[in-house]
Amino acid sequence: MDDEEQVDALEAETEVPVVEAVEEEVSVPAERELKPAPKGKKPRKLKVVDAFANGAIPAGATGPSVDRLRAQLGMPGAGPLDRRVSNAVRAWQASNGLTPTGRVDAVTRRSMGV
Repeated sequence: MDDEEQVDALEAETEVPVVEAVEEEVSVPAERELKPAPKGKKPRKLKVVDAFANGAIPAGATGPSVDRLRAQLGMPGAGPLDRRVSNAVRAWQASNGLTPTGRVDAVTRRSMGV
C-alpha cells in the first residue's frame, strides 16, 4: 500500500462530527444593533474563534489552526487539511519520535506548538 492509499484509508477512518444547522429567527433590540464607529474612533474588532483550539484537527478542516499547522510544516498559503498536509504531518511525526499516523491529534498539536 503506497502513501496515498494509506492516507485515503486513514481519512476514511477519521470520524468528523456532524453538526446540524438550526435556523432560528432572532430579534435584536434597536439599541443593540451594530453601528459604524464614530469618527476618530477605531471600530470594534471581532474575535475569531478557533473551533479546533483544544483538540484534534480532522481531515478537511480549514481555519486558523490549519493555517498555523501549514506554516509550521513550511507549506505556503492557506488551505484545508488535505492529503499533502497529512503526508507532511506523517513525516514530521516520524522525525520527532511520534507514531507517524498523519493525523493531527492533540499530542501532535502540542508537540508542534499549533
